[in-house]
Amino acid sequence: MDKEIEKPSPKKEKPVDRNKLRDSLVSKVKKKVAAEVVEKSTKKKPGEVYYISKEDEPSQFSIQVAGEKYKGYWDSERRRLCWRIPESLASRFEQHHHFLMGRIIKADEV
Repeated sequence: MDKEIEKPSPKKEKPVDRNKLRDSLVSKVKKKVAAEVVEKSTKKKPGEVYYISKEDEPSQFSIQVAGEKYKGYWDSERRRLCWRIPESLASRFEQHHHFLMGRIIKADEV
């Protein structure tokens, strides 16, 4: 009476979506770099909200909010732009195209 021993079938792993994995890893690195930029930036003043560019920027530019231009200033490594916006205008700043598309992020969320 030979019993056949059933071998456990190898588990089929879910295929890894490499694009999603790469994007999540890149996002983590970008957030880490952005956090370092925030730490090195000028000291935070009460009543202001800080924003930074998510990627390295090739040139400096301003953002117009409620009829006033806010010029982006360079971080210490001259790679990313930073903006100090009054709290009263922060919600308006967050309606700007660059913020909505993720080019500019809120420094507190890093």
